[in-house]
Amino acid sequence: GQVNLFDLVEFRLETIISFTASGLKFMIDAEMEHFSIGDGFLEIGKKLTEDKQAVGGAKIFMDVDTDAVTLQAYVEAAITIPIIKSYAEVRLQLDDEGAEFEAEVNLFGGVVNPSVECKWKWDFSEFTLKIHKLVFMAVTVDELFLDVSIADTRRARVQSELYFRAKISVLKIIGIEGEFKLKQNGARIGTSFWVS
Repeated sequence: GQVNLFDLVEFRLETIISFTASGLKFMIDAEMEHFSIGDGFLEIGKKLTEDKQAVGGAKIFMDVDTDAVTLQAYVEAAITIPIIKSYAEVRLQLDDEGAEFEAEVNLFGGVVNPSVECKWKWDFSEFTLKIHKLVFMAVTVDELFLDVSIADTRRARVQSELYFRAKISVLKIIGIEGEFKLKQNGARIGTSFWVS
């Protein structure tokens, strides 16, 4: 059906809810119509065009089954505030295994323009984080990368690995790069690092 909130925004909505003796099942599939306030002051859509306009309708999907213990969720949206030359695009996906998050933000015509990617598994066996173009005054984090993985082997030995890499520049003149690795295989631990 259609849902109208305060005569401002409309949603196309499909919902299924069912109860069983051992659990609950529900599914929500919603799409928000392209939304604009104040003659283009703020716009919300599904994605950004090349000229950074929000188009389409933001998408929200969720499917949960407590009986079978399954989960799927997805959100995709874009927002623009043209008067301050700012925009953002976000995607979030969840399932039984883990989650993924991606975002790109541009504030004040590019003064601040980071992008973020993050993935993880619910059992914490894997975690990855990437950040690009994050600015703090005169310092720019050109790249920040963190990857963690943990695995149990058949011999009851834990294998884990942590990898961290960073590339930072100061006043866009001085650049610093470095990485750090830590590996564990059972009781053996190895490390390596470098900075330039």
